[in-house]
Amino acid sequence: MHCGENIIAAVNVPIIPELPATGNRKVFMCWDLHYGADNYIQWPQPFHRKFPHFAAILHKPKYSHTLKILWKSYHAQCPEFTTSTAHYVLFCPYDLSAFKNVETQLGKQVADYLEDPRSKSPESYREAILIRRGWAHTFLARITTIPMTCRELWHCLIKVQRFLLKLHAALYWETICMPCILGLEQLATTVVDMLGTLTLDPGDVKPCVVAGLPVWLILDVDHLPHTRIDKVVEFEPAALHVIRDQGTIKNPVIF
Repeated sequence: MHCGENIIAAVNVPIIPELPATGNRKVFMCWDLHYGADNYIQWPQPFHRKFPHFAAILHKPKYSHTLKILWKSYHAQCPEFTTSTAHYVLFCPYDLSAFKNVETQLGKQVADYLEDPRSKSPESYREAILIRRGWAHTFLARITTIPMTCRELWHCLIKVQRFLLKLHAALYWETICMPCILGLEQLATTVVDMLGTLTLDPGDVKPCVVAGLPVWLILDVDHLPHTRIDKVVEFEPAALHVIRDQGTIKNPVIF
């Protein structure tokens, strides 16, 4: 796929992802170097050595799934927001329970991960996992304990969704991807339904491929091998111009 001065090459998937629209004010780069827009992540993330687990962020599920609440959109007039006073609103108990179920489910996975000796390694993403779990819990607690305006509640929900998505991605990277990359488990044979990652460095492709994560390589058009055609001509078969010498066969000379 040609994109401006670059070509996007699909390495292990047959499609080219939709990318953020240029000039869209809703699209921005967050502090941890990922694209954000509206209320949840929706594009493959640029590969970053410090945050490689962003390649493992889930697509929005197409079926009933516990994590599906993380893609639900909210707005000022949505029925999940009910007015409690002139200034404050309450959040739907059903959706709140769904968020708590996701937090509990991921919390159990975090506990299992912390018991793994590999989580004690300096190269592990233990800190990233604990930070995202802490922030998700903090914003979810605010929803249940602090009176909020409609905008404040909407902002907290966005944060809860993002941190839970990133927590899930970090756990998947550590428990599923890293063993494959390090050769501790069998290499992935299929590509999982994750957002994947975009990269300019061919060296970043192999870790994603062996872990089964979608990856796209961005190539500079000027650096691609190419051939310039100045003129197209027809060639006669070479056999018409070959002169066969039927002379004496010479013996080989050995030095």
